[in-house]
Amino acid sequence: MTAKPMVDETIATAVEAVEEVTKRSGQRSKDVVTLGSGIKLRVTAAPALFLRQAIQRVKEPAIPKVFIESADRWEENPNDPDYIKVKNGYTVKIAEIGLNVMLLMGTKVEYLPKGAPGPESSEWADILEVLGSDPGRNEKERYLIWLKYILDDPQELQMILQAVAVKSGMTEVEVAAAIESFQSDA
Repeated sequence: MTAKPMVDETIATAVEAVEEVTKRSGQRSKDVVTLGSGIKLRVTAAPALFLRQAIQRVKEPAIPKVFIESADRWEENPNDPDYIKVKNGYTVKIAEIGLNVMLLMGTKVEYLPKGAPGPESSEWADILEVLGSDPGRNEKERYLIWLKYILDDPQELQMILQAVAVKSGMTEVEVAAAIESFQSDA
């Protein structure tokens, strides 16, 4: 028997933070967005507290130090190539976690057309399992993974993320930067 693959760490981190904060707050409905598949999603604001808590779960890499003999002291070296790689990975990871929280907290299925697989459907989940991916261990993980599965068109993903981000009070520039960071990692 082969081991079941683990859910992506950024999804698990976003889900944990959302579950923790959900116990203490609610959210208001705003708009409905219709996807090309006919699926309708209600878009709401993703509270900043969820975003902060999820991002705080990822440890920022420490800046390495180098000994400067001429000055007889240690100094931080933010230009270290290994550090730059790790820092870029950290930046991408927190952007993805933030976007995962936005998708999870900022969307809800409003309507599924007849024959369209929903988050609880085994149709899409079975495909992911065959491909070696985990379709989620609980309802929120399954929803987020399903949402990413149905949002395979980058323009639809961008449309949803932008709608949630705007509802959440982000500026258009912040939204564009976050989406660009997310898409460059994909």
